[in-house]
Amino acid sequence: MKNFKIFVYIISFIIISLLSGVGFAYYTGGKLPERNSIGQSKSFEANQNLIWASILDIESYPLWKPNLKSIEMLGTNDKGYTKWREYYPYGKSITYEITEYIPKSLIEVRIIEAKNSAEGVWIFKLSNYQNRGVLQVKRFAIIKSNLDRFIRRWIDTK
Repeated sequence: MKNFKIFVYIISFIIISLLSGVGFAYYTGGKLPERNSIGQSKSFEANQNLIWASILDIESYPLWKPNLKSIEMLGTNDKGYTKWREYYPYGKSITYEITEYIPKSLIEVRIIEAKNSAEGVWIFKLSNYQNRGVLQVKRFAIIKSNLDRFIRRWIDTK
């Protein structure tokens, strides 16, 4: 009987801890702004043409993009730019389309449908500095879920 009581206390502690953690994350995420942006810049010892070709080779994204399982090409949008859907674990999928395109310089990619993910825009700007390709990436997102805002702020900061 004593072992059973200890077991019940341990299980109760675990359940209360989990519920408290989720409640804290939900409350804290609700205090964060819905709109979020991040940016990063990286230079490469590679020709701009090679970098540009890598960005445009959407079907090869699963080779280097973390957790991406597969790509479904969806044709083009009204402007004639590419549309595609990316599939991730746990039923997450994101549909993108290119909305602005300046050859070898700039691509704007908009999230047009997001299942279990944030909405937003990615901007890729390519330039050259001292014979190195420089890629600037900016993401502007709208994160509606309190838990997602908490996770993006303190857990998944990539």
